[in-house]
Amino acid sequence: MSYLLIDKIDHRMEITLNRPEIRNAMDESMQVDLVDALTEASKDLEVRSVIITGAGDAFCSGADTRRITSGKDVFEGTSAPLTRHRYAHGVQVMSRAFYDCEVPLIAAVNGPALGLGFDLTTQCDMRIAAENAIFSEAFITFGLIPGDGGFWYLPRIVGYSRAVELTITGRRIDAKTAERWGLVSEVVPPGEALNAARRLADEIAARPPQTVRMSKRLVRDASETSLHEALNMGAMAQAVLTGSDDQKEAAAAMKEKRDADFSGR
Repeated sequence: MSYLLIDKIDHRMEITLNRPEIRNAMDESMQVDLVDALTEASKDLEVRSVIITGAGDAFCSGADTRRITSGKDVFEGTSAPLTRHRYAHGVQVMSRAFYDCEVPLIAAVNGPALGLGFDLTTQCDMRIAAENAIFSEAFITFGLIPGDGGFWYLPRIVGYSRAVELTITGRRIDAKTAERWGLVSEVVPPGEALNAARRLADEIAARPPQTVRMSKRLVRDASETSLHEALNMGAMAQAVLTGSDDQKEAAAAMKEKRDADFSGR
């Protein structure tokens, strides 16, 4: 049984974490299913964005705490090499899938996002939060670190100082604070996060899809390289796009003062 609901609507893929009875806490099967879904989104040229949200009144409460408190699976703690192996070939595979996904990822944060759930939001490219959303890097309350790689994503979003503060205190912040810190781009009334994410997805879908994919990759990779290397990547991307069917269509639509119809070619 999958705990993910996956719908393809127009040019977007919507992924709903669907364990509302335990506030969408994640287990290993959900991580595997997310990897598969994100891989499919990259392959499918009809998919131009992915929205991730949670069922019920929570986004994701993190890892299933019953596994932590009972010392099961990756939390067994009886063998350091085995724990490393389980992380490298478990939750960290999911983190890599988020990073490698070619299409824009939008988190529609409809409620609490805690621990692993918080890190899922940081691994998305954009975050829209309902007013009742709560964010917490809660691993430290269990004596753990963000083993999924949240410690890599978070400082790139909110800066070093705030990332350290959130990581070592486990403090909860509300949606308005998250917006002020640059963690989310928009705060909407309760129940409206998914609709706002859909509007953003529709805006993305109206743009040339291959240009969107390359733009995402350039913005992401440029933060990890020198200016000269980034400019070289940009020149190569521009060479690929210039003269493409979609680039010609964009120019024609602008000249003719009409909406463009992009094919992804």
